Formats: sequence, structure tokens, C-alpha cells
Amino acid sequence: MVRLFLSLTFLVVLCFGAPARAATGEETIQRIIALNAEASTAFETGDFARAAEAGQQAAELFLTVGPSSHFAYGNILHNLGMAHEALGNYAAAEPLLRRALAIAESSKGPDSESAANRLNSLGSLLIDTGEFREAEQLLKRSLALWETLKGPASRDAGRVLNNLGSLYRDMARYDEAVAVLERATAIHSDPASAEGAAGAAGLIGPEGFKLLGAAQNNLALAQEDMGDYAAAEKTYNRAIAQRMLGIGGDGAELAITYANFASLLANGGHFEDAEAYSKRAIEVLLKTRGAAHPEVATAKNNLAGLYRLWGKPDLAFPLYREALAIRETVFGPEHPDVADSLNSLGLLAVAQGQGAEAVSILNRALSIRKKVLAPSHPSTAKTIGNLAAAELQLKDFSGADRHLTEAIALLAQAYGPDHPGIADGESNLGYVHFAQQDWRAAARHFEIAMDILSRRTATAAGVLGGELGGKAASAVLQASPYAGALRAYDRLPQDERDAALPKAFAAAQAMATSSAGGSLSQMAARQSQKDPALTSLVRERQDITAEWRAADDRMLAIISLPIEQRDGNETTALQNRQREIETRVTAIDAALLEKFPGYMELANPKPAGIAQMQAALQPDEAALIYAETEPTAADPGELHLFVITRKDTQWIRLADSPADIAQRVGHLRSLLGVGGIERGAVAAESEADGQDFDLAAAHALYLSLVAPAAKTISGHALIIVPSRAVSALPFHLLVSEAPVSPDYAAARWLVKDFATSYLPSATALLSLRRDARPSAAGRPYLGIGNPLLTGNDGQDRRAFAAQSCASAPVQVAAAPTLQPAASFFRGKYADVARVASLPPLPETTQELCTVARRLNAGPDNLLLGADASEGRLRAMDQSGDLAQARIVHFATHGLVTGELGGLAEPALVLTPPSEASTGDDGLLTASEVSGLHLDAAWVILSACNTAAGDKGNAEALSGLARSFFYAGARALLVSHWPVNSAVAVELTTSAVDRLDLGRAEALRQAMLQQINAGGARAVPASWAPFVVIGEGR
Repeated sequence: MVRLFLSLTFLVVLCFGAPARAATGEETIQRIIALNAEASTAFETGDFARAAEAGQQAAELFLTVGPSSHFAYGNILHNLGMAHEALGNYAAAEPLLRRALAIAESSKGPDSESAANRLNSLGSLLIDTGEFREAEQLLKRSLALWETLKGPASRDAGRVLNNLGSLYRDMARYDEAVAVLERATAIHSDPASAEGAAGAAGLIGPEGFKLLGAAQNNLALAQEDMGDYAAAEKTYNRAIAQRMLGIGGDGAELAITYANFASLLANGGHFEDAEAYSKRAIEVLLKTRGAAHPEVATAKNNLAGLYRLWGKPDLAFPLYREALAIRETVFGPEHPDVADSLNSLGLLAVAQGQGAEAVSILNRALSIRKKVLAPSHPSTAKTIGNLAAAELQLKDFSGADRHLTEAIALLAQAYGPDHPGIADGESNLGYVHFAQQDWRAAARHFEIAMDILSRRTATAAGVLGGELGGKAASAVLQASPYAGALRAYDRLPQDERDAALPKAFAAAQAMATSSAGGSLSQMAARQSQKDPALTSLVRERQDITAEWRAADDRMLAIISLPIEQRDGNETTALQNRQREIETRVTAIDAALLEKFPGYMELANPKPAGIAQMQAALQPDEAALIYAETEPTAADPGELHLFVITRKDTQWIRLADSPADIAQRVGHLRSLLGVGGIERGAVAAESEADGQDFDLAAAHALYLSLVAPAAKTISGHALIIVPSRAVSALPFHLLVSEAPVSPDYAAARWLVKDFATSYLPSATALLSLRRDARPSAAGRPYLGIGNPLLTGNDGQDRRAFAAQSCASAPVQVAAAPTLQPAASFFRGKYADVARVASLPPLPETTQELCTVARRLNAGPDNLLLGADASEGRLRAMDQSGDLAQARIVHFATHGLVTGELGGLAEPALVLTPPSEASTGDDGLLTASEVSGLHLDAAWVILSACNTAAGDKGNAEALSGLARSFFYAGARALLVSHWPVNSAVAVELTTSAVDRLDLGRAEALRQAMLQQINAGGARAVPASWAPFVVIGEGR
């Protein structure tokens, strides 16, 4: 909200008679001028107490030389009121601002500029106090006056529109908020609104950038309130770029944008990026405002909130305390911002299971809010709701029920029935009844919450879910009511539980939204349409969306640099290109809605129904869908399994918690050390060599995860939709019978009984089976591998000697130990020397040539050595040759985020050029993959770590896998850990030999061939890393 602190120029309009201009009067006037300047400076620097003190002295002195009805006295009262408002002394501020308005109307007239200013200021105060109706009346009167006096596009009208937008945000009238804030943004962006030298020069000037930044901040917040995270992210990025270009360097207003953007990213789970923006905000504010400024407190409070969401309470607590100390020093003990700090500390205490301390802290916050805010103010309702959460933790069910009911009523009064805060309240009421084992009442409240969120999600959805923003756009749905409903349904009496199965399955899917599933659904929707115009539009949108995201990532990198190292020309180019993309995306969306209304339903599918799943499955297939609830301070969380075949459905709550399962999966993986040549950036972390694999532990995991469904799945191929706890587990590694000997060949591995494939979501099965057409590619195969790498010492030439199928077999030597890299990137491109220093993989030539021969594909279907470059691959993509390949096979290193310093996203290693460029720097990153044009039935990634999620989140796929789906692949062969190259050659070639059996069964037979060979080939570290993701038939 824009807070206007008027410059006290009242001396210009003071008209005293001759006696008043005696020496004593002149001295008093000069003293008033000095106090005015002191108050103004104190206000701008955040010393509001001194501003109020100086303003009070000025007001008292004025009455010794002028009447209380004088316009100048009204100015003093106005500014004194603003100082008290900033201090949270709303009871003192309101009569001062009302008196200032009355003086302006009587001395200058009710239709004067002075009256318009005072109306805006009083309206702003009433937003803070929660008197929304009167605030709206005053602001609309002010706006009408400015539109009459200076025109509807005047800067003064823009100021009022900004405050009106803030009011509509607080009233949850988000559509109206966005509309008026977009208008304010347009006004402040236009040099015609500027006055003085800036306007004459065709510029908006420093004041214009300040007002524009405030309007853009409020607009982004309103877009976030509506759930349009992509639009909010776009607005923040535009605000950042315009501020950097218009003012140069970082200022306090830009820092506030950084802080708000950080909160958006944190709420979307993008904690690393959010942390970078938040820390930058604090750094700038400390420099520009000083350590004791309240804006520094706000930025620290936001960073603490990020750490709370991130699960790092030890980092959050001291920041919350620092913010509280600043606010208490600046504002005193009873300011709304102090209540905000206390509210945050109370939430942290709840999260840590400290219910009694939370109640004490939140009661203090509630006391402040009830004292200084209107009784129905939404902030009061939110604190009441948080207090109820603490009471629930203490098993004070009656208190929690009473407070939640009160909070919901207050929120409904302020916002109407569909506010997300009401959904939170209903969800918490569900947990109150759940704790009392009233399962029916719990389910009823969870359903109310889910209905609200469903309506809001449907309202906010765009043509493609508004995914242009990239990061914040992937913010997940609130899981709490969905998890609560799943648990409540599970505990109903058996007949009611059976009846609730469809709703439980829908809730389980809502808990685990997946960007990989979205990529696959959009691929299938695109391919299902025969209209080339639709295909062209959707493909163009996806391409330029990927380009927008890449520019966004680059902007973040620029912002992170010191000011003197930033490239202004590059910033300008990035911003201009993003604007062009945004304009084009808007046009594409309009065309899609008008010409292809059915596409939206395909691209944004609803949760799959059980009957739909059964119809999509083949008679010999069984789907295993895992869903987990998040742990809390009092609950370890639950793992549920839905088993669906053509004829049967089974819903099981598994006995072990997600955390316990994840720990056991981690233990199993820790025993899978891989020796020899590995494809990846680093050697395996474990010192194990795979020879001491724990068969008993693998059997125990089978008993926990699969055995409860053994009868239902017998004789079926398995389609597994993993939850986070099991996303790093290749299920064929499990052992279905208690081991009687350490002989790996004799163990009853799950792969001996089941072919398995994996999907990122249940809806992905429907998309693949209902929407995706078969590949029309006419070229059987394209293999890319053996990039020209020279190892750490730069002297290894083995890759150069294996650039064709006619090359003699190359001796595979032990890979040198890789040294840590300070940074894998230099500037915006990969460090080509660092890429070249990776160990060569000459044996991949043999792998690719063997597969090509098995598929009757000639040497012209291979990119080896020097040809295995980004430049060559891009040329094939642009010519359409890449889209003609039915199987695309990469045999190279796969680099996962964080394996090498500076690697911001996963990538495949190709032959590095002599000098990096936009089109070729030796790394094919996930975002670059998403821009490719594929029509592949199968993409084989015989490289390490291409299966698991990048950051250990709920995603079951890496960024690379998601990107290949996005580009047009139907299925992927990917790896869970660094792969032994010799075994990779045998597994991939053997699987390709059996493709007539289907992908999953072909991989199963290839694995069995390794196991049955016995000895080192039966070690699970060798044969078990690969999995099929996507269509397994």
C-alpha cells in the first residue's frame, strides 16, 4: 500500500497580518519549519516515534501563531496522523486524519486537490483498521476527484487506485483488485503521467518508478491471492527488470519486490531460489535503510517464514526474534506488525510441537489485534485460527472448536464463503474431530475445505494452467484437507469406507500433483489432436514458454551479481524478449480457447476415477498407486496403497510410516556401490561394492510395500505410481521370498515374477491410453554417445579412437578420480573445459552400434564423437529429422542438479565445442531438452541418475525425464544410480532385442539374463538400476 507523507509546504500558504510577523512570530515559524523537516526525515528513515514527537511539537507551536482552522494546521495534523498510523496508534491517527480532512474541505473546498489527498490518506488508514466499507467510500470519492481535477490517467489517480487495489485484496475481491492495480500499473508506466522535468523528457522519473514498483507489488500479491502464481511471478520479474533498468542498481523499493517474490517462490516449494531473493532483499535494505528499519524486520520475518516452510526451524527462530525486536523498538509493544511477528513465532512453536508456548505467544498477538483492529478484521481471524491449532495440539478440543468456528465466521463476514482461509479453518476443524475419533464429522469438514479449494482452482485455471511463470506456477495444492479426508475415510465403518473409496482415491491424487504428470498429459493431448493448426499453436507455446523460463533463470543469475558486474544490455534484451513472449502467449491462449475449447480438458485432466482406470488397464495389468500424508509434530504420517486391476480394487493403509520406508529404501541403496567405469559426474558415495547387498532387508521392504496386495496382483504386469518415500526405489530390487542363501541368482527378485513400469500420476495412464497416438516416426533409431572427453589431465584420447562402428574395440580403463569443480558454469554458458575433463566413454560406441545393428539402422543413424554435439542435434531438430526417430538413445554422462557446483539443472553431456555459444556449450540441459521436437516411442537414457527426482521432493522423475516427456516421448528407459558401462551395453542391447514383447517385459527379460548368468552379473547393483517410465507395453 502506498503511504503518502506530504511534504509540509504549508508556509507557502500562510498569510499572517503584520503583527504576527514580529521577530517572535518569525522565530516560531522557522522552528515549525525545522520540526517539519525533522519529522519528514524521521518518517522516511523509519523513526516514526521521532516523526510523531516532532509533528506534535509543530502542531502545538502552530496554535501560538495561527488558528486551528487554518489549512496549514491541517497539513500538520495530517502528517502527525500518518506518523501515528505507522506506529500502529490507529486510535490516535484516525481523529487527526478526520480533522485534517475537515479542515481541507472547509478551507479549500470539498472538491479540491487537498480534499482528494486527505480522503486517500484516511481511506488508507481505514484499510489498516479493517473498516473496509467506509474505506472504499472514501477512496472512491478521492479517485473521482482526481479524475475530474487531473484526468483518469494522472499519477494522483494512480496512487488512489493502488490503495483501492490493496483494499480489494483485503476484502478478497481479487478480480476487482487485479483490474484496478493493472490500471495503476499502466498509469505509472506512462511518462505522460509524470510532471516536471521527467515528464518533459518523456520519462517516468524516480518517483514514477517508486509508484510503479508499489503498484506492481500489489498487483503480484493480488494475482497470488487468486492462485494465478504464474502471472504473479511474471509481474514480479517485470517489476525487478523495470526497476533495475529505470533507476540502476538496487534500492529499497526493489528490495521489497525481492522479498515478496521470495515469499511466492517459498510457498511454491522453490526454497533455494526464494532464499537467494530473500537474502538479497535483506542485504539491500540493510544498506539503504539501516539495521533498525521496520522494512528490514519485515524482510527478516519473511526469510524466517521461508525457513519454517523449508523445515529449518533453527534458522527461522533467531530471524523471527530479530524482526520482533526491531518492531518492538520502533513501534512499541502493541503495533499490528508486532502482532504479526508474534503470530509467526506462534506458528513456529506449533510446528515444533510446543503447544503451550504457542498458546501464550498467540494470545498476546490476539490481544494486540483485538485492541487496535476492527473486531471483524481478517488478521484477527487468522490469529484465532492459529490459536486453535495450538489448542488442538494440547488436546483442548472444545477451545479449538470454539476458536475455529469463530475464525471461520469472521473470515466469511470479511471475504465471503470461498476464501482459502475458510478452507484452512474447515480443514483444521476436520482435524479437531479426527483427534476425537469422530470420523464422519471430520470427513464432512475436510470435504467442505476440498470443495472450496476445488472451486478456487477451477476459477484460477488457465488454458494450460498458467504455467508461463515456471517456478511459482508449480505451487502444489494445499495437501492438508486431502490428507485429512483420506485418513478419515479410511477409519469409517467398513461399509462406509467402501462407499468412500472413489473420494479417497481422488483425495490421494490431489495430494500428489506432479509436474511430470502434467508434461505427459500435455504431450498426449497435443498428439491426440489431428488438426495441424492446434499442434502448431501448442508446440509454439511450449517452446516459447521454455525460452521464457530460461530468461527468468538468467535474470536471477544477474540479480545475484554485484551491481558493477551486471550486464545492462543483456538485462534489456532478456526483458524485451520476455515481453514479446508474454504477448504471444496471450494471443495463443485466446486462439486455443476460441478454436479448440476441448484441448484444455485434455491438457489439464481431472483426477482419474477408478472406473476410468479399470477401463484403461489391460486384463493382465495392475496399477499400484502409493499416496502418503505429511508428518506432523504429533503424527509420523501414513502411507496408503491403491491397487487397481480390470476386475478388482483394493485400498490398504500400510503399516509403516513414509519416513520409515524412506529410511529403509535409503539403506538398501547405500549397499549398491558401483565399481568400474561409471556414467555420471562423480563416483558413487557409498563405499560398498554391491557384494554385500541385504537380501533380508529387500524382503522386509517387499512385505511392507507389496505383499499386502500379492493376491490381487498375481499374474499381472505392474504399473507403479510411486509417492515420495518410494520414488528412489526400483521395485524389481525387492525380494518376494525369504532368502535361504546369499546366492543372488537364487533370490526370488520381484523381477522374476513381474514386469514393472512407472508413471508419475494416475491420470498419466489415462492420457497415454486415451489420448496419445502411436509414434508416426519412420526412422527406427537415433543413437547419440561417446562425446569427445579427455579426462582430468586432458590427455585421454580413447574417445577419439572410437568415433565409428568400424573402430577397433577400445580398452576400458579405470576412470580417474574427479576433482571438485568450483563452478560448472562460467557466466551463462557451461565451462567447456570442465565438461571436457569428464571421463571419456569410448565403450558407448560399441553399445550404440550394437543396438543400431539389431534394429537394422545404418551408421547414418548415429551421432558419435565429434558428431555427438548440441549443434548437430539442434540442426536435426530444426530440420525435422529428430522427430523422425522412433527410438532415441543417449549413451553418455548424466549430470544431476548439485552433483557439480554451479549446475542449476540436470543435463546430458555431449561433445564440448572449442568455445561456448548459445546453441552449443557441451551440456544438453533439461530446459533445452523440453524445447526439442520428438515423436519417439522410446527414449533411452543409459546414463546415471536420470530416474529419481532432482531435489528429493515428491516428484518421481528427474527434470531430464520430465523434459523428455514434454518434448514428445511416450516412454523412457532411465537409471536410478551410476551405471556400470559394460552392463549398460548388455542390458540396453538385450532389451532392444526383445522389444516385440513390450518395453517393460523386454527390460525384465534383459535383467533376468544378467541374473541367471550368476556371479558378478547377478549383483543387483549391476542389473537393477534401469526402469521404464511411461507406456510399458
